Amino acid sequence: MLGGASERFGRDKRLEDVGGQPMYLRALSLLGSVCSHVNLSVSLDQEVLPADVGSAYHVHVVRDKRRVGPLGGMDAVWKDRGATQLVLATDLPAVSGYTLERLVQTASESPAEIIVTRAKHSRRIQPLCAVWKAQALSRLETYLDSGGRSVFGMMEAAKIACVDVADDEMININRPGDLDLLPRM
Repeated sequence: MLGGASERFGRDKRLEDVGGQPMYLRALSLLGSVCSHVNLSVSLDQEVLPADVGSAYHVHVVRDKRRVGPLGGMDAVWKDRGATQLVLATDLPAVSGYTLERLVQTASESPAEIIVTRAKHSRRIQPLCAVWKAQALSRLETYLDSGGRSVFGMMEAAKIACVDVADDEMININRPGDLDLLPRM
């Protein structure tokens, strides 16, 4: 799970209430329903979740020393855990558990290195609701060391597969007004 800086939102969006719970709890719950352990990437100065939440969801906190966005967090988890990652950004609260299950299933069957979600109608892909296999993650440090910061740039050299989902599952919360776009949850 990735937690960002919330700069465009103006406050810590992880704490924003969506469907009766903070966005971070929704993400933890979804990941916990699919994974036995959840890795939470936070920057060095970012506040970590309450201890009782971490133990309830088997959360392992990894500090991102690079502070270069989502790829830095994924790299920190890769270095700490060294395994394929089911990635879910905290600010994607409309994603369903079924979608995460489909990503994991597709990853087990596909030779692709990155399995991303793709909005069925708009065809927009979401690389932060995806499975990043070890083959792609093993190249991440080199990419970051060379100055690369773009998630899509990192994906250019990888074999990609897509899992199509309803467009409303791909709503990304970046500004307070984006909360109004969410379907009733």
